[in-house]
Amino acid sequence: MDHHKLNTRNGIVKVVYCLRTAGHFPYHVSTLNALVERGAKVQIVLDEAWSKNRTTIHIEEWTKRYGQPGFLWMPVWRGFLKRDFIFGIRELRTYASYLRRKGQSDFFRRRWLNCLPNVARRILKLPVIGSTIEKILRHPHSDWVFKSIESFYPIPHSILKFVKELNPDVLVASPTNLRYSSETDHIKAAKELGVRTVIPVLSWDNLTTKGLLHIVPDRVLAWNDAHREEAEAIHGIPIKNVAVTGSPFFDKWFGRHDPPRLSREQFCRRVGLDPEKPFVLYLGSTEAIAADESWIISELRDSLRIQSENELSALQVLIRPHPSHHQIFNKVLSPHVAIWPKDNGPLGLAVPEQEDELEDFELSVRYSIGVLGLNTSAMIDALAIGKPVISFLARDYQQTMVEAQHFQHLLNSQALIIAHTIPEIVDCVRKVDLLWAQNRAASECFVRSFLRPPGGEYMTAGNAQAEAILNLVGPSYEIQNAGSKSEPKVARRMADERVID
Repeated sequence: MDHHKLNTRNGIVKVVYCLRTAGHFPYHVSTLNALVERGAKVQIVLDEAWSKNRTTIHIEEWTKRYGQPGFLWMPVWRGFLKRDFIFGIRELRTYASYLRRKGQSDFFRRRWLNCLPNVARRILKLPVIGSTIEKILRHPHSDWVFKSIESFYPIPHSILKFVKELNPDVLVASPTNLRYSSETDHIKAAKELGVRTVIPVLSWDNLTTKGLLHIVPDRVLAWNDAHREEAEAIHGIPIKNVAVTGSPFFDKWFGRHDPPRLSREQFCRRVGLDPEKPFVLYLGSTEAIAADESWIISELRDSLRIQSENELSALQVLIRPHPSHHQIFNKVLSPHVAIWPKDNGPLGLAVPEQEDELEDFELSVRYSIGVLGLNTSAMIDALAIGKPVISFLARDYQQTMVEAQHFQHLLNSQALIIAHTIPEIVDCVRKVDLLWAQNRAASECFVRSFLRPPGGEYMTAGNAQAEAILNLVGPSYEIQNAGSKSEPKVARRMADERVID
């Protein structure tokens, strides 16, 4: 088979975009827009099992708006014993990699232990046998064994047939490294068929707190240099296979010039706040980061009430919970504390997607005097919007904050205002304008280096990713923004992994 022979249809590149869940669509929409605007045909493919309870309305609207074919469901594995075996091998290989990692909180190793098959988990928890097996798994040679099993394990016929019938020029799959990620097998099938393959990095912590990338694609699309180094050091992706593109997920905050739909007074009344008084925005984290962070709001509220300064004592708190962790804050509601949105909404979206939802988030940030949180990517959103962010480095959450590799990027950037206690939070709020003046330059530097593509003033990260994808099948595509042209950052090659039919 000629792995370099690619078939473009009358100059139209066909891109198959495999997503684990409909909830991940917002992470890729900027790239998808850029692909179709350049004339590519895009076929979105979703995993039906993981998309359960997730709306597909936004994807259906997108395909109609851009004249693309309707989304398809991934084929279901036939033969669950074979499926469970290879999935178990992948999860065990990831667990072994956590045993070898340095500079990462042990919390994430223990969390991944729960992803292992029941039998493996029970054995590893045995006092003597478990420690002996972990010693073997720590050895680098164990990774060679896992990769050998992966390379010789047959591709499911249903997936191979599915990809062959779609006949793409490029297959993009994301994220490929969560538990039971069948997107991985679509990458394997595409490589067997000689189709170029791409894995975009999904989120800021995707390479450090999730599973391994088990198949080396032609391109990994990294947000920044830190991701590129993590792709090589943790996942074994050759540097020449990695392109730095910036983060398409954050493109939405750049170049927004329309006036807000709601004034501050209108917004405050809508969410249940007094428009005459200032408020701080609290951004909730996932349950994995903090099982119940409502105590922070309770203690902060009580501490503010006893302040002698009128403005501080009148300060309100608007809570924006993480979509997956909503109910814990209901017990702290009071005349000075409000929650918005009040629930996860009827559509079941993981992140804001529709324009009114995006504006709701943006206005909650812009109209606040500052943002407070533990460890959530929404803090990066706030920095991108241009607002001061106070990070509460509570002692209870050290393993999921200070000791977590992905959070260290943000912490070391000096973009955050740091508080270690509730009184320190109050003091930071009191001096927020002064503190923001001191670290604003560091915040802007972090946003440029972590989120924006090289030469980001001329293009979106979505454009950069679209270019990296399309460059795999033809000459360099010109970026239309400001008439600039970005050269491909990575030499073209086909990975040499062998998959037995």
